[in-house]
Amino acid sequence: MNTNPIDNFIIKNGLTMLNNILVPDNDLVKFYKKENDTELKLLILLAGVEKSNLTLNIEECNLVIKAHTSVCADEFNIFNEINYNKTIQTGICLNKNNITAKMENGVLKLTIKKNSESINII
Repeated sequence: MNTNPIDNFIIKNGLTMLNNILVPDNDLVKFYKKENDTELKLLILLAGVEKSNLTLNIEECNLVIKAHTSVCADEFNIFNEINYNKTIQTGICLNKNNITAKMENGVLKLTIKKNSESINII
């Protein structure tokens, strides 16, 4: 697929066009942490994203979130597509067995269980 030089620049530098302004993708993802001795909870806001357009990957102690959504802006024509890309450092060695996730109405809720084997001491 051929793209123009501007599109190549946007893709290469992880940017998103929003209101005719280039915005780094990471700035689009807002998240909140709540932690205690046994678990870490994350609330991640991904406006307009459906579960089928969401990918979560584990890279050691980091959670990598990628998602996209197509937005029909009608007459406003502000934006047509949003790509989300965020890496969250948890400080906990992650695996599929210590994470539970729920996605609803563009809000991703994650609970990461801590145990003596999964705590990463820095």
